[in-house]
Amino acid sequence: DAEYADLVSQGKAVGNPVKSRVLGEAPDTVDVEFTATVEHTILTVVTMMAPSPDWFIGINNVDLYDAQQNKWALDGSTESTFDLVTYDAGTDCGETFTASDCTQDP
Repeated sequence: DAEYADLVSQGKAVGNPVKSRVLGEAPDTVDVEFTATVEHTILTVVTMMAPSPDWFIGINNVDLYDAQQNKWALDGSTESTFDLVTYDAGTDCGETFTASDCTQDP
């Protein structure tokens, strides 16, 4: 939360982090509700891929507002799906998803 507060103080983020429940076993879903404004239309989401300590998935800079058509691209009346890629932050030297903890300095 301190890291996010720093981004807000630098003008690089607004609002508060949105947190949700932990996913169960796959397949599973999580519904999250948040508010966007015409002044702040970009959505970025990131989450870890447990049990790995350094794998994560996310979306970056998804614009929720279509300024050319002057309307919300995602207005809640439709469902959107994003293909996500798993990233490895490189802070753990385990070779597999369930490998034992093996800290490294990237």
